[in-house]
Amino acid sequence: MKVKLIATIMLLVQSVSLAVLESRLQKADYYYDNCHTDDSFLDEALTLCNQVLAEDSQDSEALWRIARIHMVSAEDKSTKSAKLEVLVTALEYADRARIADGTSADAHYWYGAVLGRLAQEKGLVNFLTQIKQMKQNFEQALKLDPDHSGALHAMGIWYAEASAYYAEWKDEAESYLTKALRSDPRYSATYITIARFMIREDRFSEARTALNTCISITNPTIPSEHHNYALPEARR
Repeated sequence: MKVKLIATIMLLVQSVSLAVLESRLQKADYYYDNCHTDDSFLDEALTLCNQVLAEDSQDSEALWRIARIHMVSAEDKSTKSAKLEVLVTALEYADRARIADGTSADAHYWYGAVLGRLAQEKGLVNFLTQIKQMKQNFEQALKLDPDHSGALHAMGIWYAEASAYYAEWKDEAESYLTKALRSDPRYSATYITIARFMIREDRFSEARTALNTCISITNPTIPSEHHNYALPEARR
């Protein structure tokens, strides 16, 4: 009886601990999603994620979130070297997230996203050498979660850019972007990618529709990205 009681208490403590960690990550998501409203929010999100890591250094959910935070904060750096330093740190956290949990679609997605941003910052030659690895991580994310809107959008971007050189990939680009919208019609960045793709294809009416839809979104999935990036682009 005593053994059963101890086991029950241990399970309860474990459940409470997990709930606390999840609560911190949910708060971190709120701060990240709304960082356009307060300059301190990214730091608040980072603090919460680090608190989770202090209790479990292999928590993949905290690790990829830290990678995401660093990738965004890199854009505020005034010098190229400072930006590269933060992006390298972001990539390290994303890689740790993949290692900690190879079944995490988010970990693979953010590794691919950070890798692409870092390669882009380093220059065209470096970017071209990383294209295959970026795509592999997005594909792995989709194997784990076929409806992952970020990975679907990223694959749409990949094929849209590649279709400038390989026309046969235009259908792949449009297919992925359509799937991305179906998965999350409130992820406003997808509309910007669609508009750019349609403009390049001289499909101006469809581009205009995508931009107008983006502008009309009142409850975007990621408010900070909507207000800092998608909305200004749509209104240009």
